[in-house]
Amino acid sequence: MTSKPWMVCALAAALLAPPVAAWAAEGGDPAAPALLAQSGDADMDPDRTMDQDMDRTRDRDAERLMERMHHDVGISASEQHQLQVATSHYLSNGGDEKNLREVLQLALRNNCRDTCMEDAVRAMNREMHQGATGAQARERVEDAIRYAASQGGGADDMGDRLRDRLNLRDRDAGMPMHPMDGSGMGGGMGGGRR
Repeated sequence: MTSKPWMVCALAAALLAPPVAAWAAEGGDPAAPALLAQSGDADMDPDRTMDQDMDRTRDRDAERLMERMHHDVGISASEQHQLQVATSHYLSNGGDEKNLREVLQLALRNNCRDTCMEDAVRAMNREMHQGATGAQARERVEDAIRYAASQGGGADDMGDRLRDRLNLRDRDAGMPMHPMDGSGMGGGMGGGRR
């Protein structure tokens, strides 16, 4: 029988867990069982560790990108924070900085801020998830931003008009509405437009 390093670590963790837990209960380091469990989990599943590293790298890249957007494009610190998750997903979908920069610049010029801007990035994610290239996604979202801006009204309504425009385009193309990307009213409970 060949032993693998992760199997040895898992076996050691299983054998040592009860004594370590008892030691912690008697006044030892209370973090010891948690640390042992963490190291055992990581050693048991190398793919999970690699996925976590990739997630951290993607999040760090998104953070750096948002910092550049803050300086280059002029988005606020609160918008940086709000866009963090959508940008991380955008990067994991293969999105590039140039397309994102152009969409954010257009959004700012048309008073599409905060949630509206987040909806624009989420719409790019959805487009790319459905097979569009980054450039195609950018063009479609830019068209929706221009249309929403041309309808007039206050800045508060810009996000609603953008979402409506993207929903109408999806509905006309026969694309399913996804409740988690802001394109439905029902939140997954069957109340969204179809």
